[in-house]
Amino acid sequence: MDWRWALAAAIDVTAASYLVGDLLVLRSYGSFLGLLADGLIAFAMAYLINFVMMTGRVSMLVMLGFALAVAMGEILIHKFYEKTGIIIREDTLNNK
Repeated sequence: MDWRWALAAAIDVTAASYLVGDLLVLRSYGSFLGLLADGLIAFAMAYLINFVMMTGRVSMLVMLGFALAVAMGEILIHKFYEKTGIIIREDTLNNK
């Protein structure tokens, strides 16, 4: 895998994670389900890229570790979103 594949994978995971995990799930269902969605997206993207590359060299354990690392990083990002008001949960909007 050269740097172009790594860059494409990083952009894809970031975009999918933000659009689905942060804008849809985090806003509607909260931080825990947002973290779960982000981790699942990261795992699915790693699996898909491994499948497309047809190398089969990346083990499930490595992909699970990658998904866990992404989910852990998302904890900080979600706290930042909530603190700065970038993403506001829909249930807090309804209570105002």
